Amino acid sequence: MVCFSGCGADFLSRFEGTEEIASGLSTVSEAMTGVVSDASSYLESEFGIGIEIDGLNDTKTETKKKLKKGVEKAKEVKEQLDEEGILSAPSDINLHDVDGKGKNYAFTYDGEEYSAVYTKDNWKIINSYKIANNEDMKIICSALIEEHPVHGSDMESYRTPDDMAYEWEQHNLAYAFLPDDNRWKARTKDVDLNPEDQGLSFTEIYERQTGKQMTIDELMKHMKEG
Repeated sequence: MVCFSGCGADFLSRFEGTEEIASGLSTVSEAMTGVVSDASSYLESEFGIGIEIDGLNDTKTETKKKLKKGVEKAKEVKEQLDEEGILSAPSDINLHDVDGKGKNYAFTYDGEEYSAVYTKDNWKIINSYKIANNEDMKIICSALIEEHPVHGSDMESYRTPDDMAYEWEQHNLAYAFLPDDNRWKARTKDVDLNPEDQGLSFTEIYERQTGKQMTIDELMKHMKEG
């Protein structure tokens, strides 16, 4: 996984004088420093984003609260991924063609109906963020593949349930982490399983879709929105 580091004097200087910590606070509390340190470790391991803790300590308290909340939500999703699933076979979801045109499909998971749209070499699952179990993701992807296989990034091989589930996981983690008022969050609630994004981390998918490098500066912009 690619790691981007936002450390150094140049990085820190970009924060100087731009944002002030709440009135009366001259230093960051020990608890908040722990939150930032925890966030740094988590984002490094899950997203490959290196974070300069001192730089984060210079940002607004509200931004750090969003960071804390995002990390907590992402960790919850991560834990759910490893729990025991409720599916045992692809047939359990009753995937079916809604209009007989081989494009609009529906399936049932945990009592809720979901939409899946197939276009050439692409499955789009609507509201995929609601499904958080890795084993169940693989079974759902198996059902989709049985209906319409999707090529791998080399356009010769085909995607597998495992690598589709990995991409799905990346979307779910990003959706959980980003603040509700963030414009990018809406783009992560559905997952597109296509050749281009095979094996890519969220960081790499973000950079491909936005054309921007996922640096600490870029990340903090998203945490400050709203």
